[in-house]
Amino acid sequence: MCRNESLEDLTNDDYIVLCVFVTNLLLRVKKQRVFFDQLNKGMAEWLQNMGLRPEDVKNFEVLEKEDIDKQHIEFTHEHVFEMAKRFHDKPIALLKAPNGSHLIIGDNPVAMYNHWPQGLRGDKGISVPGVEIQVPISNKLCLSFICPLLYSDLEENLDFLAKRRAQNLPIDNIDTSYAEILISSIREGEAMELSSENVKFTNSLQISGSLNYIYSDKNDFRLAEEMLKKNPDLADGKVMWMGI
Repeated sequence: MCRNESLEDLTNDDYIVLCVFVTNLLLRVKKQRVFFDQLNKGMAEWLQNMGLRPEDVKNFEVLEKEDIDKQHIEFTHEHVFEMAKRFHDKPIALLKAPNGSHLIIGDNPVAMYNHWPQGLRGDKGISVPGVEIQVPISNKLCLSFICPLLYSDLEENLDFLAKRRAQNLPIDNIDTSYAEILISSIREGEAMELSSENVKFTNSLQISGSLNYIYSDKNDFRLAEEMLKKNPDLADGKVMWMGI
């Protein structure tokens, strides 16, 4: 895959293994354990604010670190293959950074972005409509798993625009370059070259999604410094927000 920059020779068995690998990357990271911990502590605090003793609440327990670690392992073991099936159902693209650009990777490398934002509703999840899931696999290549509904929508819109152009009909001035890159790679299996702006966006997902560390083979952390300057909350270690 990395050597020939192509998914063309990827067999179904290869793809199954790849989906399990990516699911493990998603589930086994420290950020998942921190999420369990913050959720548990947030619930305990909420119960106390309600005037209740957490230890008296049925089916609730204030967990110690060892308990959090155990729950995390059990959750991963129970759900890894089920979640891998959801990756398997998605079209996959291979994206490539152009010369002069490089991809970075964080300690939470499975990054999600939703092209159909859903406001206050959570829009990050493997099966959430409109989600794109990116996983860098080298300093030049990145896998992108696409929501099937989003893929169909992009195909229809690009075909519609192509027909209007062929008929010399007026169309809105819409930048379709990234959609064209995704569709071309999914159809052909070849790595499609991103623009430098696309690379910047992909790297920004790694930075915003990381917990403690990001890695750059070029020792270039200017984008991270820029993002932290604009949004210092990225470094506060808060994985989830208990807004109750």
